[in-house]
Amino acid sequence: MSGTTRLAAVLAILLFALVPPDEVRAADPVNAGASVDRASISVGDRIALSVIADAEVGYIVDEPTIARQIGSFEVVTTQAGQKTTRGSLVRWTYRYSITAWTVGDLVLPSIAVPYLGPDGAAGIAHTGEVPIKVVTVVAPGEDTADIKPIKPQLDIPEAAWIKVGRIALGLGAAVAIAGLAALVFWLLLRRRAVLAQQRLTPVQRALRELDELAELRLPEQGKTAEHYARLSAGLRRYAVERYGVQPGGTSREMREELERAGVERMQAAAIFEILREGDEVRFRHTTPYPAHAQNTVKSALDVIRRAASAEEYETAALQTE
Repeated sequence: MSGTTRLAAVLAILLFALVPPDEVRAADPVNAGASVDRASISVGDRIALSVIADAEVGYIVDEPTIARQIGSFEVVTTQAGQKTTRGSLVRWTYRYSITAWTVGDLVLPSIAVPYLGPDGAAGIAHTGEVPIKVVTVVAPGEDTADIKPIKPQLDIPEAAWIKVGRIALGLGAAVAIAGLAALVFWLLLRRRAVLAQQRLTPVQRALRELDELAELRLPEQGKTAEHYARLSAGLRRYAVERYGVQPGGTSREMREELERAGVERMQAAAIFEILREGDEVRFRHTTPYPAHAQNTVKSALDVIRRAASAEEYETAALQTE
């Protein structure tokens, strides 16, 4: 090895030795570690386990993925996590109490600590393994003949509140399923009604809407403006769908459109009068008698029936029965 190569190797070793471990790990946005309060216990003794994760600002650390068992160790208690700030890092600390029932040189395995980055990307930091020695409570040379075998666990009767909770859960699930079935059934009926409505001709649709409006008897409830608004909307929709006239415009413009479309002058005039009366109620706030308002619906029905062809009128009559 040349003198230059040996010098470069020595410098690299010195540089690695001078850089603190924390700075080496700083390349990762989240670093996790595990520590215990003692590395040797008697079987059944508790160990205070701390899982610490240091994260850069903007990173959110979630609770470690720990079940009731970590390798050969049993998790006895779990404490709420704590969040503190250490300079430019945020420290997340999670504490547990663990124990072991197996004698020997054990190893606390690596623990996964999930986190979420500021860009929404998920990641996992892992702690290192921790060696722990578990020894027996029996002293060397001690006679163990008087130690009795552990009796099998007795069956504990189920508490009444647990039974009640299970029954309530079952009833809740049944109600949820029934509600879901009812919702699906209602959606099917609604879709069927919409499809049936779409298959109607303009005459059939107008007759059905006007019959429903007459049955509501809105003027007798003090809803005269709503009554005429629905009546005018139904007639305008009928004229647009049946004769292809332009929607919108005033009542007089609608009459002129109908006459240009070839509609009989008396029928166009009748539609115009009903629309004009609706404009008077809606815009000038006049209030006809309820009986007169109800008769206006009958007049609109007569106009549509007279204009319908014999075949279409017969089908429309069947649809509205």
